[in-house]
Amino acid sequence: MDFGGKTDFVVFGVRKTIYFSVILISTLLLLSPISATSSFSTMQAYEPKKLGKLALIIFIDGLDYSVFEDANTPNLDQLASNGYLFHSESILPSSTTAGVTAIATGAYPNASGVVHTYAYDAEEYHSSLPDEEPVRYYFDDMLNATTIFESLFDKGVHTYLFSAKSKLEVMLGKSGSIENYIYFNWRDYFANDPHETTVSLSEREVMIEAMTNKTLDELGRAIQFIERGEDVFMFLAYPEPDWSGHAFGPQSTTFKGIVEFIDEQVGRIVSFIKQESLWDNSLIITVADHGYAEADPAMNILDPNDLNHIPGLTVQHIISPTAGNSLYLYLKDLNEIQDAVNQLWEYPWVAGLWTRETVSGANGTLKDIGLNTKYAGDIFIDIKPPYYASAYVNYGAHGGFAARNIPIIVSGGAIKTDVKIDYYTQLHIAPTLAKFFNAPLPDKCFYKTVKIEFKPYAKVEAKVSPRITELGEEVEIQANYSIIGSVTGAKVIIDLVSQNGTLLTHEELPVNETEGSTTLSITASELGIMSIYVYIVDANGKPLGGTKLQLLVAQVEKPPRNWGAIIGGIALSIILLIVMFLPLTYKRLLSLIRKE
Repeated sequence: MDFGGKTDFVVFGVRKTIYFSVILISTLLLLSPISATSSFSTMQAYEPKKLGKLALIIFIDGLDYSVFEDANTPNLDQLASNGYLFHSESILPSSTTAGVTAIATGAYPNASGVVHTYAYDAEEYHSSLPDEEPVRYYFDDMLNATTIFESLFDKGVHTYLFSAKSKLEVMLGKSGSIENYIYFNWRDYFANDPHETTVSLSEREVMIEAMTNKTLDELGRAIQFIERGEDVFMFLAYPEPDWSGHAFGPQSTTFKGIVEFIDEQVGRIVSFIKQESLWDNSLIITVADHGYAEADPAMNILDPNDLNHIPGLTVQHIISPTAGNSLYLYLKDLNEIQDAVNQLWEYPWVAGLWTRETVSGANGTLKDIGLNTKYAGDIFIDIKPPYYASAYVNYGAHGGFAARNIPIIVSGGAIKTDVKIDYYTQLHIAPTLAKFFNAPLPDKCFYKTVKIEFKPYAKVEAKVSPRITELGEEVEIQANYSIIGSVTGAKVIIDLVSQNGTLLTHEELPVNETEGSTTLSITASELGIMSIYVYIVDANGKPLGGTKLQLLVAQVEKPPRNWGAIIGGIALSIILLIVMFLPLTYKRLLSLIRKE
């Protein structure tokens, strides 16, 4: 047939393109009833074990030891009875920024560089022009040490800081390393500055409770990490009773009242830890940055119109107050240091003097008190309470020797309590945390070891192969473990748990060495996401540590064949093929007949 030069042909009046479309349709009709579909069971996790560790620092800003002794603090007392209570001394100056830096770095200010929230550079001041305004440096400029936050963050520990004072960011180090930083702005809670008497006890309690609530919320969410064998470190920094101490004084009912309210909040946190079966995995340290001393509002030694100089001191100088009870004095000419010391002893409020160089009449040098750094001035002046030096009216102050008495409580189910420990300071906290998490020490840490001992624990690394399998198939679990501490009768436990909480497989293997590996094959007997717990227990069955894996068990579901549709499709396909090829066969037969 001729179609105007086109090579297409027509079968029963149908073009070739439509012709082959018919073939395609018939093929689909034939195959569609046979095609298989896949289906997976609903996935839902179940995690019953607490295999990681929790360290919690409860930081109570300005908690003086004498007030702690006098106040009703049953929850803190309970922590002390389950661990250690130390009557300790803070570093100098006894102020917040210096104190938290010491806690985080494990170093004195002469090593960490941080002497206060802000300070001047004595060497710069010595060489500056007579009328040149000195540069004020802040804690992030002065810091030259790594911190425990950085060390634990790099180790893979989940880190948290709850703070109401931005200066506590110094603990995060130069890198600012932290996973979760939760900041509470006092302006969201108070109409007035909390350093003032216009903020009542009940208003202060609202903010403290909010900080506790947030901590509990985050701890509740962090349980998922601990249950997977991962570690968590939280630093909860209550800003009280420091604010109340400045506003009302350390012997006030408000100061004592807020301490007792904080104790209630500590009770809530400890109850939650025990309720969630985290106590045995926990290290809890309660610490203050400084203590407190009474101040007479009328005995401020500074002239309110000139806060940069000591009234009457004739040598050229500039001062930097810390928190009321101490001053850094920077001399323009270091050669006048002896003259300055002689004049300072004439003031009735001077309790002690420590100098950059050995000077007659001084109590000692800056090196003697851990302050031999250029930011600490040329003379450290200890102020005798109830005198104080501040831009604000104070009923309580700190910064000097009179405000160094603090309590430190080391507790938690992970520590041993049968070790005799004579003393413990702020500088011991960073190495204690490093030891607990088996992490590197901060680089300027003063103490390389601590006497705090921990109960045995285990580290376990494991993998499952394959991670996705079919029902009834075997999977292989490989585990490497190490046990820290002396343990007898330990076992490796491997539990396979279904997504609805049913224990499907429980295997126990003896542990003969403190380090080793084991391999076990188990059969996937249910569909869904399986949880595999690989952990070490002691002879009493107490978990020492471990990890959690997940296994997806799926099955390809093959639906029943629809034989009616299959036969119908085959029949239709045959008919279509006949229809397509019959014209061609007819044409060939007709051609043969004509030739004959």
